[in-house]
Amino acid sequence: MTRRDFLLFGAGGAAAGAAALAFGRGMAAVVAPGRTGFSTVCKAEERFPLFDHVVKTTCAVCPAGCGIQACIRGSSLVMARGNPDHPENRGAICPKCLAGLNALQDPERLLYPLKRTGSRGGGGWTRVSWDEALAEISRKIADLRAKGQADRIVFEDGSSGFDGGLAEKFFEAAGSKNVFRPGSAMSRMPALEGSRTLVAFCGEILEGEAGPMAGLRTLDLMARSGTVIAFDPVLTMTASRSRTWHPLKPGTEAAAVMALACAMSRLAPGPFGNGAFEKGLEGFEPGHVEKAAGLKKGCITEAAGLLAADPAFAVYGGMRLAKSPGGFGAMQVIEMLNSARVDARTGGLRLHAGAGRAAPEGGGSTAAAILDSGGTSLYFASGFDRAASAPECGKTAAVLADETKVPFVVVHDMYMTRTAGLADIVLPLAGPFESWGARWGETVSLVRPASLVRGEYSALKTAKARGRKFSEVRNFAFPPGEARSLGDALIALGKALGPPAGAGFGFEDAHEYVEAILKQALPESEYAKIIEDGFAEPPPAPAGAPRGTPRLSIPAPAAEPAAGEFMLLSVESAVSMDGLRNSKWLREMAHENPLLMNKGSGRSLGIETGDAVRVSSRAGSIEARVKLVEGIHPAAVAMRPGFGSAIRTKTALGERFVSSDPDTRLLWWGKAGAGANVNEAMERADTGIGMLDAASGTAVRIEKI
Repeated sequence: MTRRDFLLFGAGGAAAGAAALAFGRGMAAVVAPGRTGFSTVCKAEERFPLFDHVVKTTCAVCPAGCGIQACIRGSSLVMARGNPDHPENRGAICPKCLAGLNALQDPERLLYPLKRTGSRGGGGWTRVSWDEALAEISRKIADLRAKGQADRIVFEDGSSGFDGGLAEKFFEAAGSKNVFRPGSAMSRMPALEGSRTLVAFCGEILEGEAGPMAGLRTLDLMARSGTVIAFDPVLTMTASRSRTWHPLKPGTEAAAVMALACAMSRLAPGPFGNGAFEKGLEGFEPGHVEKAAGLKKGCITEAAGLLAADPAFAVYGGMRLAKSPGGFGAMQVIEMLNSARVDARTGGLRLHAGAGRAAPEGGGSTAAAILDSGGTSLYFASGFDRAASAPECGKTAAVLADETKVPFVVVHDMYMTRTAGLADIVLPLAGPFESWGARWGETVSLVRPASLVRGEYSALKTAKARGRKFSEVRNFAFPPGEARSLGDALIALGKALGPPAGAGFGFEDAHEYVEAILKQALPESEYAKIIEDGFAEPPPAPAGAPRGTPRLSIPAPAAEPAAGEFMLLSVESAVSMDGLRNSKWLREMAHENPLLMNKGSGRSLGIETGDAVRVSSRAGSIEARVKLVEGIHPAAVAMRPGFGSAIRTKTALGERFVSSDPDTRLLWWGKAGAGANVNEAMERADTGIGMLDAASGTAVRIEKI
């Protein structure tokens, strides 16, 4: 697929969900058969009439787990399209999936293991072999185990968590339960079949945060003249397409959820008529919350009335709500509301089973808290750039740069990220189309290399039986260089470490491990299906005790910003994602990161569009250009993540250079600069969810410069 085909494909999708979003060019996150944009896919396909074969696999770019068909010509993956038979997405895919193809032959990818030379962060590196790198890492782990300090190992995974629980098994065997997966969390959309009413809190559904199918179902609800009500400080793409947008004051989002539940418990006492639930809602009177949030009087009660009149109603909480202070309690309440529907398939926050493990004594409940407390002797990050992609990233960078605070740092990534630049060992990571894995949900989906030719699966098994390696079966290099998936890296590390920590890792590679866990979990017929189709039905869940009312985590009142302060929000886009910062297709469409500000608020400070301002908080300060808009609450300002200090590559910066990819000579957006990294000014806060640092609602001061 060429850049022009990608842009044509996206333009077709924009017609399905185009909205006036503040970050320049809007683009719908979903395109599916039967909708505007599918004809563009057909046109693109006509330009590639000689596909040799199609591999049915699962997109691992984000946790949604969409089924895709990887179109192979010769030995190259040239196009990805949605699998119309896959129940998770029914043929729909998003721009991020398509942009994942950019990584396959990206000339700026890390290809070989590197070892630091000189001071940490000084930029000195020497190439080493995998055996050398793994030997050094295994020595560090063995030393910590011998000292009884294995609980000072911290691991973070920024990928979609499709390794089948291998990371948890490995690090628990090594003696540490500090496994965090910030990349595997996502909001779940409740089923909308038969629904007439959807209420969304900070929901960026059409932007793709809950997967393409959630966006399609929401668009379908709108097309059926259903009612979508958005409570959000920002006029997102989703809010702009809703029937009603309620721009509530930032910091009151969790309270608004509680107030809706309070109103629902009175209008429909049957499903909610228990003392524990109602007691937990005391203090969240709708009228009181509406006044505090600056909402129109009666709007929460009105929304509750529409929900109560619809047996198949749906309530959705976005990741921005989950990441805000009090977000955990709000997401709990949303799940409880949805569980009272006729269709019990609920929406809520999906977390990986290994998330939020207990930290060492004296540490905290998040990786950041453990790092800050000095409780880390070995930090291992795979596909996650904590020094740029998390709140208070400047503080994190300073901690990682100090060898007395974190003696040993290992980073496993596709690029030389900010965190990788502070590592002692850097390992090259295989991309989402280059790895083996499995994803469990309502469907079990197989993740396999998109280069796997038809018939090669059985050939691979035969070759393994004869002692040959996978690389000897294939006649082309894939992934590039010596990049390895997380699963392959951990299995190799287990072999280097040896028993007892390496015990139980008697697998040759991640493919063998995935094959084993699928055979163990699935009946023979479903296993055959997943090999053929890329997905299968999961085994029925064991019957358990009736689910009672969980103890509510009551959101604390949000701190009021001081006079002259604004609440800084981190807002996602349909065409941006941390793991795809170097995608030339996405960066061409989204390379500027203005500070969104309400027109009235800006002009009261003498600020106009294009003015440079300094945004300051207790965490740090950034400089940005302002874009005045109507679609944001006067007390809020907003930016996107993935810019500024998060950018370390020429493609993302738009700097032309000569490489094997002719497009790198045509990059044109360099004049926009790197922009500002919103996480430099974002403060962390306890969400109640161990794997998530709060990334929404930081009080900031804005000064024109």
